[in-house]
Amino acid sequence: MTGNREIEERIRDLCHRLHRLNWAYHCGSAEVKDEVYDELKKELRELEREYPQLRRQDSPLILISREVHSPFPGRRHRNPMLSLRRQPSETKPRMSSNNSLLLPD
Repeated sequence: MTGNREIEERIRDLCHRLHRLNWAYHCGSAEVKDEVYDELKKELRELEREYPQLRRQDSPLILISREVHSPFPGRRHRNPMLSLRRQPSETKPRMSSNNSLLLPD
């Protein structure tokens, strides 16, 4: 892709596809594996970083949120908290039939 028109079309296609995949996932019918979704999201993030002028207002990467209010005090961890959701399937811990945690080899 060399021209802005092609890049703009790719960004539009990625936005539409990610919105559809988000909707399907939250309705209980995930259409693709997490790895595929993550790759599409990564591609969109890279394009938006490289071409900020082409970022769409309906980008699925724009998070609308507000400050979390909690009765519990914040805490800094010595080691960063890691998300298990972003791990490839083969490295994710799983639950056994007796509900014990199985770690990957």
